[in-house]
Amino acid sequence: MIDFLHLLLGYSITGDVGAQVLPFLHGQGKNSKSVHPKQISPAVTEA
Repeated sequence: MIDFLHLLLGYSITGDVGAQVLPFLHGQGKNSKSVHPKQISPAVTEA
């Protein structure tokens, strides 16, 4: 799971579309669907 999240973060940061990945965060509450984007967003948008 950690390796997969690292892979998705790498695609997000670099803008690489070679793998043609479109992740969907799905499921009922309390499984960190909203936590990961909130943590990653500041790191990706820093100049």
